[in-house]
Amino acid sequence: MGAVAQAETRVQRAVLLRRERGVSRIWAVGLRQCWQDPPGFRLVHMWRPDERSAGLGLYRRCRGASR
Repeated sequence: MGAVAQAETRVQRAVLLRRERGVSRIWAVGLRQCWQDPPGFRLVHMWRPDERSAGLGLYRRCRGASR
């Protein structure tokens, strides 16, 4: 089998917070087993084929969370 490439995208915190203000849902792809939930959002569902695979999480803005 071939090697698996891993990539990571880094975004400045200010840019991320500005992008989050106008949305009610966020899709997040995680390569690690655990990551920090976006502030003001809660996990609705996590899709992960197995424990070694990347996960795809759907987050929804919490009620009362500011935009």
